[in-house]
Amino acid sequence: MLHSYLEDGFGALFQDCATVAGWAYIERYIVEELLGARLTHCIGGLTRDPIKRVGWVFALDAIHQGDCLGSMIYGDTISFSQNFPHNWGVVGEYLLWDVMAQLECPTGHAVHPLPITEAVRIPTAEEISEIHTFGRQVETAARRMHPYIDFSPARSFSDQIVSAGKGIFKRALDGLKDLGVDTANPVQLLFILKLLGPYAFESMFGQGERDPSTKRRTPLVPTDMFQRSTDLVDQYLPHFTGENIINLMGRRRLLLASTDVHEHALFVLAELLTESGAEIINLGAEQNPVDIAEALSRIEVDAVLISTHNGMALEYARQLKTEMAQRQIDVPVLMGGVLNQKMENHVLPVDVRQELHQLGFQTSSQLQAGWKSLLLTGEN
Repeated sequence: MLHSYLEDGFGALFQDCATVAGWAYIERYIVEELLGARLTHCIGGLTRDPIKRVGWVFALDAIHQGDCLGSMIYGDTISFSQNFPHNWGVVGEYLLWDVMAQLECPTGHAVHPLPITEAVRIPTAEEISEIHTFGRQVETAARRMHPYIDFSPARSFSDQIVSAGKGIFKRALDGLKDLGVDTANPVQLLFILKLLGPYAFESMFGQGERDPSTKRRTPLVPTDMFQRSTDLVDQYLPHFTGENIINLMGRRRLLLASTDVHEHALFVLAELLTESGAEIINLGAEQNPVDIAEALSRIEVDAVLISTHNGMALEYARQLKTEMAQRQIDVPVLMGGVLNQKMENHVLPVDVRQELHQLGFQTSSQLQAGWKSLLLTGEN
């Protein structure tokens, strides 16, 4: 059995739910038809709309032709904040829908009561136990509510993305075959898809209308994460289009990269900084220190912006500083995201911003603070 979390990795970077469905069809084709294994699909961490959460249960059941081997409907992480009472409400809401979805369409997907500290740090064993006890209480309420719920909007969502996803799947296989890819060879197919990347895949084979200037497609049904990212761009755009920052950033060239698969912050920053007049070089996700240092040895930039979410900020920064020093590269570096590190003699990861400052790096954990840091970086 192979497991795929559709919202953590390749599929997480699509802007359209229809493309995610098409990607699920491709994964099923590779795993079940070419490799002869069974595939389990997980989704939910980047989906807060209850219609979509329930609709994805119906959709995955259809994609797997009624023989779905469910893994998990993950907790709604994008609605979490550092306000723990707020997070209790988030967990209660999505659990109600997830339990009722399984009562309506039992695909076998486990529901996930997410510890309320998820957005801040790794939870303790006690917090995990507490939230599962809470989840059982929510299940009781969901069973009482289920007979009175109208699921037709969720079924309409499912029908829409499943139909579009089938078309994307067919266009992708036909298009890749026309380009000389052996689509019956799972290793070659996966390798080419990885090289192609999610943005090019969606641009080439997606469903919506394509903008010739950007090569992006208008999503048929925007993913919640893409919608959230565009909302953030709209929210912070005034901060990046003021006269002062345009005068400063309009003469800057900035390199962006993410240490892991989380790339949405790069999308937001690239959009905002482009609006400020800066020239953006976006290396994308999963860039290790050598990748960044090699890029800096070829491209002259004014600053480097790094997004990280994988709990190894200090180790990554040390490696990057070493790689840059070996190449005699000296440019300002700003790290943002989850800036912590698992340390010896500590049960949970600890904040490492002070250590990053000692390395000569600037830090930011919020977009507004990051904008101020950019001004400082530019002035320095």
